[in-house]
Amino acid sequence: MKNIAELINTGMIKHQHVHEKTSGADEVANVFNLFCEQLIIVFPASSAVLKDENSKKAFKQQWLQAFKENGITKLEYLRAGLKVARAQNTDFLPSTGKFIAWCKQGISEQIGLPTPDELIRMLMDFSAQRGIIEAEDYPFPNDACYWLVTDLMYESRERNLSKKDLLEQARIALLDMTKKILDGYEVPKPVKRISSAPVGVTLTREQSLNRIQEIKRKFMIGKSDEKTVS
Repeated sequence: MKNIAELINTGMIKHQHVHEKTSGADEVANVFNLFCEQLIIVFPASSAVLKDENSKKAFKQQWLQAFKENGITKLEYLRAGLKVARAQNTDFLPSTGKFIAWCKQGISEQIGLPTPDELIRMLMDFSAQRGIIEAEDYPFPNDACYWLVTDLMYESRERNLSKKDLLEQARIALLDMTKKILDGYEVPKPVKRISSAPVGVTLTREQSLNRIQEIKRKFMIGKSDEKTVS
């Protein structure tokens, strides 16, 4: 999978509606010309900033450098960022930092991963079923979610994470998994790693519901410094 810099340097990106051959220099220019066009459409007020060739050139240089420094090196990131941008209720161009955050926010969803909050809820739901179903048999949305949840549970146990720290760990784990997948990483199949309960012990429905309530009290009711269950 080519990264943005490679695509620009080799002139490999072409507009999907343009079929005729162009020179390498023209194709390099097309990359950010098309990107700027999309931003102007999404944020009409940006036309006041990108009003001439000098301002557009400075804009392209500044944003490309920011992309490189923040790991936004795949075209998928730009698509994800533009998708989030279209949902914003503003006509004004975002800062490079804000757009980069949108790229990272949208890319995980684009490749089938949850948001940090969704990952925490997934962890809570799985924790409530421990003793009823093993992790490798649990109906996670995909294999990546299995590894994310079980790794997060392990981190929670080992480091006794607070709600705030657990959410930050979920965010970091998702960014790492996203980067791996975009770089061609093949997510392995689930393997047995976490024992749900002692052999022969099965939770009743009432015990399962009680566990859900306990998890919600410790993670969801505004006490950011409370600790996770072990």
